[in-house]
Amino acid sequence: MGQGIPRVTFSCQPGHMLYLHRAFHGIALPASRTPAQTCRSPPGQPATNCSFCPGDCVDESMNLVYDWSTCMGNRSCARTVMQSYIPACPGADKVSDYLQVDYKCLPRAKMINVCNTVQKQMSEGFLMSPNYPGHYPPNKDCLCTLRTNRYKSRLVLSFYDLLLETKGSHCRADWLMLRQNGEKHRHCGAILTGTKTIVSEGNAIGLQFHSDGNDTATQTFQYFTRRLKGFWVHFKAESEDMIQVNCRSLTSADTEVQEIMTDDSNYYRDLGRVPTTPSLHPTLPTTPTDETVTLEGATPPGKGNAGGEYQVEEILVRGNGTKMKTGAENQSGTQPSTNDTPACSISALLLMAVSLYLFS
Repeated sequence: MGQGIPRVTFSCQPGHMLYLHRAFHGIALPASRTPAQTCRSPPGQPATNCSFCPGDCVDESMNLVYDWSTCMGNRSCARTVMQSYIPACPGADKVSDYLQVDYKCLPRAKMINVCNTVQKQMSEGFLMSPNYPGHYPPNKDCLCTLRTNRYKSRLVLSFYDLLLETKGSHCRADWLMLRQNGEKHRHCGAILTGTKTIVSEGNAIGLQFHSDGNDTATQTFQYFTRRLKGFWVHFKAESEDMIQVNCRSLTSADTEVQEIMTDDSNYYRDLGRVPTTPSLHPTLPTTPTDETVTLEGATPPGKGNAGGEYQVEEILVRGNGTKMKTGAENQSGTQPSTNDTPACSISALLLMAVSLYLFS
């Protein structure tokens, strides 16, 4: 770490991958530092203005600048950080006292590649695209079906990470589709951790992954250009029920693929862009590869306390006309903290005051 250039470094043991749950800047408020308050501080250090306390004024808008998604799934990662100006906080001092990052190291062996043949029962787990966090291969069609043992037990899907190619802000290139009750719901573009959770309507849901023949490795989004690394999704049952997981690769002979071939063929035929014969991976007229995708819900850096998160344009192919339930991810877990100002011990930046939670 160079003097005056604060950096944070994350590192997991071999065979594990980073999951960054939440990050925020905070201003320490006197009312939150009374003896009755329990504050989290770096190991072996007393609570100071460099540590988070309940009641502090916090701001997550700088996450768009740091773009923690490039750390997700890797074994290690380093970031240059800075102070944040938080005009909504009370008092004369509007500059942050600390930056806190909550993260876990999860075993890679627990991850399920959606294109592998898998049949197992588990209480919760993780699905990811082939080669995640590297770029996924082209011409892939895969399906994972999740089903709870009890009919009234619903499934909860939390999007940890998603970066999939989109064409013209529509999910017609690469996508992750959720299937339930005759409804098909595509996701593409970018979804950051904590910005999307989906609860199933029933006890079963399918996740179908598709990549076209255009092996595009990067795409320009509203505020950045990023490598298209695929997706990482956590699943569990609301009632802690056991879940039957079935994953496999698909071919053009499978019903699930034939449905998509027909849907896409009809979509492009209406635009006068493809032959009338359905194709699993249609070759389309060239579209600009440097187009900028505007992401819904995005807040430019420094625009107050909005989350600064951005998520995907979604294409809903209606079946029975009902929409899936969506909501914010439950933000729980450890609260390790670090300092980002000269007034606090700079060594905290190296330590990150991290509590590594190994998911077993």
